[in-house]
Amino acid sequence: GVRTHKCRWCDKYYTSKIAKLPHTYDNGKVTKKPTCTAVGVRTYTCTGCGVQKTEKIAKIDHQYNDGAVTKKPTCTVDGVFTYTCTKCGHQKTKAIPCGHTWDEGIVIYEPTVSNPGEKDCICLVCKTEGKVAIPAIFSDVHNDWYTSYVQYVYDKKLMTGIKGTDKFDTFGNITKAQVAQVLYNMDGQPEVTNTDVFLELKDVYDVEWYANAVAWSYDNGIVTGDTNTLKFYPNANVTREQIALMIYRYAGYKGYDASERNDLMDLVHQENTSNWARTAVEWAVGAGLISGVDKNGVKDLEPQKNATRAQMAAILQRFSVWVENLPEETPTPEVTET
Repeated sequence: GVRTHKCRWCDKYYTSKIAKLPHTYDNGKVTKKPTCTAVGVRTYTCTGCGVQKTEKIAKIDHQYNDGAVTKKPTCTVDGVFTYTCTKCGHQKTKAIPCGHTWDEGIVIYEPTVSNPGEKDCICLVCKTEGKVAIPAIFSDVHNDWYTSYVQYVYDKKLMTGIKGTDKFDTFGNITKAQVAQVLYNMDGQPEVTNTDVFLELKDVYDVEWYANAVAWSYDNGIVTGDTNTLKFYPNANVTREQIALMIYRYAGYKGYDASERNDLMDLVHQENTSNWARTAVEWAVGAGLISGVDKNGVKDLEPQKNATRAQMAAILQRFSVWVENLPEETPTPEVTET
């Protein structure tokens, strides 16, 4: 624009420019709809001068149908599964893996808790002979210090993996209910006749998987509850010193001679052992059930640290060895209630 000025002294005129106003665009409208294969266009119009500007609208996603097999797989060649866009007809595919349909086969060697097994099979379709791997029993058990212990408790049906998975939960904390179940398994799962525990304890119900184990262990004073709250706390983690006490009580229940002791002086942090667990821990170390956690050549007792399922497996195997080495006639020890 132009602005005219008049000099008040000489009556002469001169002009100056006025800057252009910015465009004032409307909200725009779609002038070209986007499709699966092409961008759309939105047009904006200036309400002052009618000048227009445009912007792109991104392509819309393909709308694929449920797909169909367009090439069947064979024993050796992948098949093809095709999806078609219902808007534009565009297609995408994914491979259907080929593979033999093996019979049950003959086991050459059984899988272990950490290593796969193998079997000889014949394909039911093409009659090809082949060796097929049998997955390891547990996917989270590897060849390490705990492997033989896990294999032992699995073979003896003392401990199994986590239900519904292929895991042993090697380094997961073991719970009170699991300890009760393990010791109940070790005793051959005797019949439970006293079910008063389901009335005495507020958090134990007869429909739970651990019900019989808790009732048996509680009735025999092996795994106890909290007398103040009248609760068992089945899902509570169990410490290493608590494990020692429970195994010690089980030994007393079985009538084994649990009189041997170790003063624990060679173990770091032994002074952290609770008074109520001291006798049981001294026995467990003396019997070779607990040896301490190796830390740069030093054995740490870690009495109040949560026990893992791998550690429990080790204790159970060592306990079985200890029992095997007991004299045939053993006096019944006096187990002090703690």
